[in-house]
Amino acid sequence: MNLKFSLVLDESGNFKEQYSKAKPSMVGGYLIPTQNIGENDAQALFLEVKKSNPKYSNIKTNPFHAMHSKDSEIPAYISYLLQTLCKSGAVLVDFRNQKGNIIVDSDTTYLNIFAEGVLALLKELLKKHPSDNIALNIVYAHRQQDKLREVTAQKIRIPEPEYIQRIKERVALLIAKLPSFEQKRIKPISYQTGNAEKNYLLMLADACCFALRGGKSSFKAPELTIVRALPCLHYSVPEKDAWTRVQDCFLQNHYAEGIFLWYGGLKQELVSYTDDFKRWVRNFFLNSDASERKIVTSVLSQYLHDLVTKRQYDVANRYMEAIDNEFIPFLKELGIDVYEYYFDLHFFRLTTATHAGDTLTEISEKEKCLCALKEIPPSTDKLNTLLRYKLREIEHLKNIFAFEEALTELNKLKKILTSVVELLKLVDELKDYSSDIKSQTLGSVYGSSITTRCFLGANNPSEYEYARGDYTLACKQFTSSSDIQRDALYLAQVEYRDRKYDAAVRALAKSVGLEDNSNLNELMHSILEQKGASKLFAMMHYSNIMALSMLSDVPLGKELAKVFDQSSKDIRIEDGYPNNIIFWRMATCGALTKKSQAKDWYQKAIDASMKFPERYTSRAAGLVMELERIILLGTNSKENITRLKADFSAFMKPETPESMRRYFRPFTEFVNQLDCGAPIPDKQAKLWQIEYIPVL
Repeated sequence: MNLKFSLVLDESGNFKEQYSKAKPSMVGGYLIPTQNIGENDAQALFLEVKKSNPKYSNIKTNPFHAMHSKDSEIPAYISYLLQTLCKSGAVLVDFRNQKGNIIVDSDTTYLNIFAEGVLALLKELLKKHPSDNIALNIVYAHRQQDKLREVTAQKIRIPEPEYIQRIKERVALLIAKLPSFEQKRIKPISYQTGNAEKNYLLMLADACCFALRGGKSSFKAPELTIVRALPCLHYSVPEKDAWTRVQDCFLQNHYAEGIFLWYGGLKQELVSYTDDFKRWVRNFFLNSDASERKIVTSVLSQYLHDLVTKRQYDVANRYMEAIDNEFIPFLKELGIDVYEYYFDLHFFRLTTATHAGDTLTEISEKEKCLCALKEIPPSTDKLNTLLRYKLREIEHLKNIFAFEEALTELNKLKKILTSVVELLKLVDELKDYSSDIKSQTLGSVYGSSITTRCFLGANNPSEYEYARGDYTLACKQFTSSSDIQRDALYLAQVEYRDRKYDAAVRALAKSVGLEDNSNLNELMHSILEQKGASKLFAMMHYSNIMALSMLSDVPLGKELAKVFDQSSKDIRIEDGYPNNIIFWRMATCGALTKKSQAKDWYQKAIDASMKFPERYTSRAAGLVMELERIILLGTNSKENITRLKADFSAFMKPETPESMRRYFRPFTEFVNQLDCGAPIPDKQAKLWQIEYIPVL
């Protein structure tokens, strides 16, 4: 079962009380099952308690800020308010800077307390609910930047995206140190920042902080008795300063963890300890044998693998950049052979680049991987490393729409791996083992072939049937249900691009573990129960089937849209890929059914797709969306036409791979001749021509 909690946090204190006798600063608030409270409920709670006693009538609750109130009844009001809150299932939370440590500045100290507290809370929830997955939505008050405020005497806010990114990175890095089976139980954490003077959920957190720290001294004995009786989770963090934590890792021979913490973010807070850090690392690598060094680099690679698997690409990329720019050169200076680790590092960077469609980075990382492979002595043990790389290289070819070349390379790999499997079956000494031998890598090759043939099918429909055959062959190589379900998702894509929408729904049902005749409500429920990326990609393919079947005027499309709309309150769509595709397909259906939101959905999908100029794959998707928007919404918007012409012209420049430009070249005349208010000839034919452009 997926348990959903909201953690609502405010702060109390200035996070600067190093070695002083001042009360330790805290990040505090409450934890509550998400379904138990919303902002309207929080506002109603303030009013309910205010009306419960005439003594509270003068307390200002719109907005509510306990420290600013001069009313003598505030302690009594808050004690009753929190008591009522806890009756609805809330637990108070207190992340306390117990030892008064300050790291660099108050903002960084706050960041450490916030992240360490969230990690401690997650551990508590995992322990308390051993059979369940934990979904956490964190709502927190946006902070003011102390350093700038001190200098200017003004309230200057840290740019919101930057601050959210800092918090996400720190929490993600700490979670990456948990055992992998526990990490899998933590669903992707969502973050929401707000103004504590406007958001009633945060005003309740302010009341918690006042009762637990800021105004505690003003509480009388009866009020303190009430507060102390409330359920509260107390965490003293950090118990040690950051450098002591890194040193402890080294003293316990956990060098990989110490190095990970350093390059994962602590080094910017511990610049003065750089020489000490290098001395520890130098002594280990110069006085350990090859097997000990291999263990450390393998664990470092595993940390990175975990970040990539959880799609924490921004965090992983920053970590890899620090390792590549500082740690690898340092090891080379010591004369340590780093090529296998260097390959792992850049293989994962290539992986994040191909997932993001970052074409330029893909090209540069391919070169670095090849350089590393040339330095690794050839052996049968390294064959899988080479094959992993070849598969990732093929993903790059698919990202730039070089599907014919990708299929050629895949067929080569099929031939090699099939020959190896057949050869093993002929070895008498291995016959008891090899008669039913399977190859995970060969299964992955067939899986990649499914999606490759899927996009070749527009010009050669026979490729769709070949893709179905590849799906059958892939399933024969896999032993894990998750691998088979992933390839069922690929099969769904084949079916809907071949306009076989009922078959696409059946394949999508298989991908989420259902029988292929499951009804649509069961299908949506199962999609929403999936974890992380699995849910996102299943939802993306659902939305594609929904939109394309509506474009085909097939009744199934409206049925899918009805279920989608009924479940919309449970569907959380954030920025990035594949969320941009989901918004696009919502826009497609919205345009077909004349929904006013269609314009906003198109805008959101297009903006997200066009955000990064170096991501050609994403920009190609954005162009498809812009072309479709013009056809379905019409040519009345001069702004839409101007943007399409500019984006189209930029994409068709020589630096864009020719393999991608060829798909858009047939639209050159159409785009150039677009005029505000002018009719579009052959709309339906043009629309389907657009729909068959690859969108990855």
